[in-house]
Amino acid sequence: MKFYFEESEKKFRGRPRESIVTTLNKDINRAKSINRDFSMPTLRRKEDFKYIRSLAQDRNAWREYSGVICYLRQ
Repeated sequence: MKFYFEESEKKFRGRPRESIVTTLNKDINRAKSINRDFSMPTLRRKEDFKYIRSLAQDRNAWREYSGVICYLRQ
């Protein structure tokens, strides 16, 4: 994750890579489009990823967030 959020002058050519960040962003955006009360930030900066990581440390909060995302994916 250290290098994912750093700016680079080189542009990557080819197909966009699928990573944990892109997968989480897709799930978060889908959840926000269906449920306006969903309050998880999209991953734009390293601090956002650290915040979501700290949420995952709280078992009950993470269970609630992941339950909403899994329910909305169906």
